[in-house]
Amino acid sequence: MRTDTLIMSLILMLVFFWGGYDVGLNKGKDMDNIKITLPEPKITPLEAPELTIDNVLIEIVRQDIRQPRIVLKQAILETRWFNCENCSLDVNNCFGFGWNGKTYNKYDNWVESVKAYKVWQDTFYNGGDYYIFLDKIGYAETKDYTTRLKNIEI
Repeated sequence: MRTDTLIMSLILMLVFFWGGYDVGLNKGKDMDNIKITLPEPKITPLEAPELTIDNVLIEIVRQDIRQPRIVLKQAILETRWFNCENCSLDVNNCFGFGWNGKTYNKYDNWVESVKAYKVWQDTFYNGGDYYIFLDKIGYAETKDYTTRLKNIEI
């Protein structure tokens, strides 16, 4: 049995037996509205897809990140087309998240940094022109950041 199948089985056992949910005790309740949310499996560095422009865009779209082309351009700019050295990419950080551009948030793999971007975006972005949003929130330390984003051809 695969590990993820075993984990799923164990979780379902917990939900039904130890979680206080017993079908026999809940007769007559609306069974269609019960939702079980399982944690998303963690991707190990060896399981993460190769870091390419196409794969990053696929993950951005899969995570339902708004303004995916601009966000991809951010990853490209922050990592110099995924080829930078001694930069945030050294700790699997595609977006330069960190403190003062010197200490970067560390992720197990690049996919985790895309997930972190999604959380950040959901927290701070309320719609509108994304370039103006990035300027107003002070995403980058340079004043010409959004101009540089706009000049990236993808």
